[in-house]
Amino acid sequence: MTDTELLRQAQGGDRAAWSLLYARCLPSLWRHAVASVDDYPAAEDVVSETLLAFVRGLATLDPDTVDLHVWLRGILRRKIVDHFRQKRKQKRIHAVALEQSPDGEVPSPTGLEVKEDQQLILTAFEGMPELQRYVLEWQHIEGLSVRDMAERTGKTEKAIESILYRARKEFRRLYERICSESHVARNGSSHTSEAFEKSL
Repeated sequence: MTDTELLRQAQGGDRAAWSLLYARCLPSLWRHAVASVDDYPAAEDVVSETLLAFVRGLATLDPDTVDLHVWLRGILRRKIVDHFRQKRKQKRIHAVALEQSPDGEVPSPTGLEVKEDQQLILTAFEGMPELQRYVLEWQHIEGLSVRDMAERTGKTEKAIESILYRARKEFRRLYERICSESHVARNGSSHTSEAFEKSL
């Protein structure tokens, strides 16, 4: 049975047809994911997200015109790009704290505490308005001056200074709230955040 026939039957609710499509598509998706990302759990994640997108988009596909394997590979590529974009984002946030630590290293009694604290910082960053998040990254990671940021955004230097002020205030507010919600004692697991906050 062709992919076109299976797809049409799957759209009609045929579970057996869906199972056959899944079995046909999974091996190539898995091979491509494993070859593209850096670990098996990540490969599993991007393949699962791709198949979930397949389920959600199933009804929108035209069995007579779509090349299912090409369509799925396109989704998989986007999921892989998202995976690496998220990894780069996490590294950028941690780099802010590392850069501001006096000896270039984030002091921490245990790796678990560092990981927890990094996640708190990342969560706080993700909750900030986009421009506020950007100006902190530009200042601490790219080393941009207020003038540089003004030129990049088309805003005045005074406006950038105001945004930086609000960004620092917003980060502290969000971080305090997240710590409280997570029941994390500031004096017990805030090594990374203390280094970061001192830089703000």
